[in-house]
Amino acid sequence: MGTGYVRNDTANNIADGNVINASDLDGEFDAIQSAFNASTGHSHDGTSGEGPQIDTAGIADDAITGAKIDSTTTVTAASFVGPVTGNVTGNLTGAVTGNASTATALQTARNIAGQSFNGTANISIAPTDLTGVTATATEINKLDGANVTTTEINIIDGDTVASSTVVADADRVVFNDAGTMKQVAMTDLNTYFEGKMDTLAGLTSTIAELNKLDGYTGTASDLNYAKDLNATGVTTAEFDKLDGLTATTTELNLLDGVTATTTELNYVDGVTSNIQTQLNAKVGSLSDLSITATATELNKLDGYTGSTAELNILDGVTATTAELNLMDGVTATTAEINYIDGVTSNIQTQLDAKGNVSTLSDLGVTATAAELNKLDNVTSSAAEFNVLDGDTSATATTLVDADRVVVNDNGTMVQVAMTDVKTYTNSGVVLDSDIGSTVQAYDADILKADTADTLTASFRGTVTTDNDLSFDMNVTNNFKCTPTSGAALTFTNITAGQSGNIWLDNSAGVTITAAATTYISGTDLTTISTAGVYFLSYYSDGTNVVVACSPALTSTGA
Repeated sequence: MGTGYVRNDTANNIADGNVINASDLDGEFDAIQSAFNASTGHSHDGTSGEGPQIDTAGIADDAITGAKIDSTTTVTAASFVGPVTGNVTGNLTGAVTGNASTATALQTARNIAGQSFNGTANISIAPTDLTGVTATATEINKLDGANVTTTEINIIDGDTVASSTVVADADRVVFNDAGTMKQVAMTDLNTYFEGKMDTLAGLTSTIAELNKLDGYTGTASDLNYAKDLNATGVTTAEFDKLDGLTATTTELNLLDGVTATTTELNYVDGVTSNIQTQLNAKVGSLSDLSITATATELNKLDGYTGSTAELNILDGVTATTAELNLMDGVTATTAEINYIDGVTSNIQTQLDAKGNVSTLSDLGVTATAAELNKLDNVTSSAAEFNVLDGDTSATATTLVDADRVVVNDNGTMVQVAMTDVKTYTNSGVVLDSDIGSTVQAYDADILKADTADTLTASFRGTVTTDNDLSFDMNVTNNFKCTPTSGAALTFTNITAGQSGNIWLDNSAGVTITAAATTYISGTDLTTISTAGVYFLSYYSDGTNVVVACSPALTSTGA
């Protein structure tokens, strides 16, 4: 029990069931009183049931446990280690380790995302307070509800890795719809392009003819202008005279306003050198040459810097049909034609009859010889020029791969081979070779619901063998089934309005049940589960299939 106390009842007379003498009790109380009164004190060794351990100086260190002290005890000790359950009243002196439920502030404030926090109040943290984050809360909130993956975001960032994908109607592409980004179904794109392709309805031009537009940079107005030329009588043959044309639009526009006739233009035929040079050597003024054009009109060439090749470009020609028709029948070369504006009679005759001039300025011409010579080397024929005049006569020509069409290639006029035009147009045009292979020929071997059709050959459905009692309505409408084990009578890919027949050979006598979408009487299920051969017919409303069956059948009708 400890020290300072010695039990007086060594004979254990004080015990249950014994007669206790007063002397035994008196002696025991005397021993207890002596132990507590002794100057040396007493101690408890912590024996179970005898209270907490107590040495002669008081409660020993680490002596109190939850089992040896109740919750109302007041404890005074040099130190206390362990959990405390309940209220503690009074001051605690010394270091305390653990959590205090009523603490109101941290002893030392801490920084959280750059904001000082001591526990007495909430703090606000903005996204930009986080290290490395520059996005605002509004920008970050744009991701609220987003389920996009990192891979999908990287595609928006310009990912160049292509995925091999078979595009289907249900697929989507991202489109900017008047400022709003949306996903658009491939079926909508198909409808859009089909609407654009409707403009080809009634088209009679061949692919080769359409290929001539490959690279064309003119406007719709330019093409309509050519259409107007055609309406005034310019033939296809005349248009074909443009083949090989090297003059630029600017050079052709020099004819804009020309009033000379073909005969007058032909006066250039035979001229052997620069007209102005010859005029400078022979005459003193424009009037001496019977030239009706004024110096102002001739000066329109002053400052011209374009090349011969640029004049040969047709795009944007503003000359009228009547003006271009003046070239019809011209036999003079381009160089010879370039000598003439305003000549009223044979130029050479006039030259021979006139005096000499020394310079172009003597004639009131401000354009230099170099500027006038820009028209030198034009090689287009009269027939080619006349095509610009709305020529409506067609030239019978078999187009071949080596033929060329004039195309505006990003601002530069070039001749493009028909093979290149064919490659471009074939990507979106149905060819004759496609009909009957990838495209169904119009009205070919098709039964039509709006007319009476006459069948000249057998017309029957295919019989498909399927022994598992599950029939795919996409495969056929007639089946033959010889099951070897019991199963549910089932239909898949159920199609509204489809009907058909099933030859059921249940010679094995397997048990047949019905799927939830198969409507059949219990009597019929019992019948077809009996060994025998049966004829089943069915009809579908698009959701369920109704089935009827015959009795067991034999070849003899028994």
